[in-house]
Parts: sequence; C-alpha cells; structure tokens
Amino acid sequence: MIKSAYANPEYRRIAQLARPYYEYDGPNSWQHIQEVRRRAAKMVRRLAGRQLSPAEYAAIMFHDSTKRDFGGKHHAEMGAERAAQVLAAAMQRHDLAEATEAIAAHDSNLAKFPSRTAELLASADANPPDLDWVLNKSYNWNIKHGLEGEDRYRYLLETLPGKYGTGGTFNYPGIYSRYYGDKVGRYRKALDNLTVDEARRRLGAYRARYGIGPDETRVIHNR
Repeated sequence: MIKSAYANPEYRRIAQLARPYYEYDGPNSWQHIQEVRRRAAKMVRRLAGRQLSPAEYAAIMFHDSTKRDFGGKHHAEMGAERAAQVLAAAMQRHDLAEATEAIAAHDSNLAKFPSRTAELLASADANPPDLDWVLNKSYNWNIKHGLEGEDRYRYLLETLPGKYGTGGTFNYPGIYSRYYGDKVGRYRKALDNLTVDEARRRLGAYRARYGIGPDETRVIHNR
C-alpha cells in the first residue's frame, strides 16, 4: 500500500504511478523520495502556510525516476520525459507542465530557477546542512567507488568544502536558505575548517551511533 500524506486521490494515483521506478532503499530510492517529500512539505508549510500543490508533489515523486534504469547522467531530463508520459492521463495539463519543468531543472545547480516549483524541488532534494549526515553519505560513495583506508577520508576534503563550503560552487536555493536559516552558514564554516582527523572522528561516532559497519553503505533517512 502506498503511504501518502495526502488523502486526495490525485496524490495517491501519482504516488502509485511513481513507485515502480524506485528500489525500496538506497541513495536514490523510494525512501529518498519520501524524504524529499517530507522536507518539501515542511518547507511550504513553514514558509507559505500551505500544503504541496499537485505539480510540486508530482515533481518530487518522479524527479529520480530514471536513475535506477539509466544512472545519474541526464536523469533530470529523462525523468521529465518519463513523468510527461506516465502522468499524461492523471493530471491537469498545466500542473504536469509545471512538474516536468521542475524535474528537468532540479539537478542543474542554477542560480535562478524557472519556477517556484523547480526551486522547491532543488531545495528539498539538496543535502540538509547536517555535517555528519553529509559526511556519511559521501563516505558511502567513496566505499562504493573502491576507495580504501585514508583515501576514503582524504577524498571528503577534496570534494565537499569546494562544493558546499564558503565560496563553493553549489548555489544554495533561496527556499533552502530561508528554511534552514543560520544552519547554512554554520554548516559551510564547518566544512571550511574540516580536517581529515575531524572527519574520521565525526564519522566514527556517527556510524557507531547508528550501527553502520566499516564497509557498509547505509544512509540514515528522516533528515
């Protein structure tokens, strides 16, 4: 049974149509989709006092729908095409157009988004400003790509500060920054000051807390 925060049959139908395109668990899984949905729902509730619109909900449900089949390259554009095909008979045309536009733009690291729906999707899909969570997610990637020993920690410092730290290449969307507030600045500063020893210490404590084995790749959801 598909669980949805929305009783409206349109939302249930969108979720039912999306579900077959995802594994249950993993970094781009059904668990991830539900996590993005929860974040987005909290964002619009706090910042706008409302629930997710049909276009926003559909964009979230389908934004990674082609990753399992085709990998990450071009998945935004391909996900938009899949949503347009699968949801053609399930949604109003203008809502579907808004959703597919957002899906196509969500992985582009834009300074300006084509719509509020696109900005919301990018904000909810982005890593939360939680250093331990992000370190673990990136460490999992290092394991999956064959890094061993100290290289697993060194590569964190080679990639994360330059992308997400102060002056990094990642454009934090406005909705993201307003929702998380001062946490964003503290997170970026922590990345700026990160050392290999600090990364090792934080990861050791975090993975021990959640019972994650030395070579296990597990993301803790509900962030």
